[in-house]
Amino acid sequence: MKDRIKILYFFPENPLLKNAGNKTRVLNLLDYFKSKDILVDFVSDDIFDFKTEEEKVQLVNKGLANQVTILKRKPKKDNLFKYLTEYKIPRKFYKKKGHYSRVWFYHKIHFKQLLKETKYDYIIISYIFFMDLIDREYTKGAKVILDTHDFITANCQYEKDFLLGAWFQEEIEIANKADEVWAISNDEYYVFTQFCKNEVRLIPFWEEDNTKEDINIRKEYDLIYVASDNPHNIKSCQWFFSEVYPLLPPTITICVIGKITNHVEEYSNVTKIRFVESLKEYYQRTRISVCPMLTGTGVKVKVIEALSYGLPIVCTLRGVDGLSNKTNNGCWVAENEKEFAENIIKLLNNPELYKKYKKQSVEYFLENYSKEIGYKKLDSIFSKENVDTILSNNMNSNKL
Repeated sequence: MKDRIKILYFFPENPLLKNAGNKTRVLNLLDYFKSKDILVDFVSDDIFDFKTEEEKVQLVNKGLANQVTILKRKPKKDNLFKYLTEYKIPRKFYKKKGHYSRVWFYHKIHFKQLLKETKYDYIIISYIFFMDLIDREYTKGAKVILDTHDFITANCQYEKDFLLGAWFQEEIEIANKADEVWAISNDEYYVFTQFCKNEVRLIPFWEEDNTKEDINIRKEYDLIYVASDNPHNIKSCQWFFSEVYPLLPPTITICVIGKITNHVEEYSNVTKIRFVESLKEYYQRTRISVCPMLTGTGVKVKVIEALSYGLPIVCTLRGVDGLSNKTNNGCWVAENEKEFAENIIKLLNNPELYKKYKKQSVEYFLENYSKEIGYKKLDSIFSKENVDTILSNNMNSNKL
């Protein structure tokens, strides 16, 4: 068997659930590694999505992981002496570091054991919350990559004890512990490159090219609204249906998909679907996508998804966060509820205007967020030349 690059990949949730943009991004990365025959040991956290052994096996069966390990918060009590000496007593002296760490004492013990057992070429940690897993004594020369997913300081600004300077400094200090930082959007790339001392790369979200429209598919919905039920989305959803919806003609048909449907009342012209395996048929059957975000940071994955289908998007200013261009990108930004409703109505009633935004959507997507673009970004890291160099270095170190 030929040598393969080995990656230890930590992500705290189950990407196969596909119910949030961060999981879609992880699936994209795992698909890339699979296409390059890179071996991935996937590590996650027991407090989130993985509840059964079957859920772990699915990632392996799909060829997305060589093995799946779920970090436990505490060991079993079957050996009381070991439980006391290796967990209960040492934990009394363990404190989480700073405002951001979500790493528990036994997480670190379990993670170190993984590093002792296998030598990895890369260790990818998702979110600064979990960088405290890394102990350089055990990484054995692996390149540590922090995939930030988001600029966390901006997301934490509503915490009671929030102080911008202290929290921002802490985030940058954590990021600097990695050998390399990945930013998902241009805005975050700018911030991290300004303050981080290590290498920072822009690794954007990407989608398959779905821009070629099938004219035989009937447009069943005027608007599609896809969202999870995080606090930012709930606030935005409430605004849309309380302030924008009453300004729209009752003949407009709306399809709402995702956990956000738990916060949408019953309307005669609104179809609610809590979960679908694939959004493809719904995007194809819709004229316009809406993104009424009022708060939140980072690139909105659902915006890029809609762009991949060549849909015009009506959004607020937050909807274009993270995009490389804020204009001429298929998104029509509204400053208030009146404009939001008017933009929707104008797009639906003016064919030429609709074509203009649709054309922008297609062109902008193909230039910035296609799968080809994403793979080229990763190829610059995991190219054959880089892989051969790493494997050669590892072989030489093993001979010493």
